[in-house]
Amino acid sequence: MRKPGGNDTIVKIGFKIPYPVIDFETENLAFWQTAQPQRIDDETHPFYEKWKIKVPRGQKGDSI
Repeated sequence: MRKPGGNDTIVKIGFKIPYPVIDFETENLAFWQTAQPQRIDDETHPFYEKWKIKVPRGQKGDSI
């Protein structure tokens, strides 16, 4: 590009690519309870999600 005075100038044109950010929050439950993951953010930002996941504890004596 040229300025009105005839001098050359540098122009940088670019953009940022948005990427999703997903946060998780966990909570322990008793082994007999079940729960579905639930979204706890207000859903205003298109690339941000916050989820609450409830994880049941294993029974005593169980192995993997």
